Amino acid sequence: MDFAGHVERVMELDNDAITAELRHLELDERALNVRRSALLAAAEAKNVAADDGHASTMGWLIAHTNCSRRDAIQARQLATMLNHLHDVAAEYSAGTIGTGQAGRFALALAQRSSGPLLMQIDRTALITSAQHHRYEDFATTIARWEALADIDTKQQT
Repeated sequence: MDFAGHVERVMELDNDAITAELRHLELDERALNVRRSALLAAAEAKNVAADDGHASTMGWLIAHTNCSRRDAIQARQLATMLNHLHDVAAEYSAGTIGTGQAGRFALALAQRSSGPLLMQIDRTALITSAQHHRYEDFATTIARWEALADIDTKQQT
């Protein structure tokens, strides 16, 4: 069905049904992201890229999905985060934190200074912020945490 056909179908729904469909699709998208992340984690662990003639998992992903380098980086970061931060992964899978918030956790984990510390701390306050605050406010919270983690890491060296 083309886009116009989808719009036509949705126009027949009442407002509550449109909202319910949106929520359902959002949870479906998160579930697909979790499944794709599991594939990427397994592909990296099994070195599927090399067997397929690619130098990296990112190159393999780009070749097989025609995604941008930026999208491949974000997908790989999300996979790494879901694989290492099980509490965040559970909340994302359950739909209590959004894709943007999960992506911001993934970006924090990818940072050289804050990433290792993010795996070691109690993340309850950060998860609560992701669940209950607008994305922009959560992003500010985690950016402040990263800055403090960076200072702490530099003081320890």
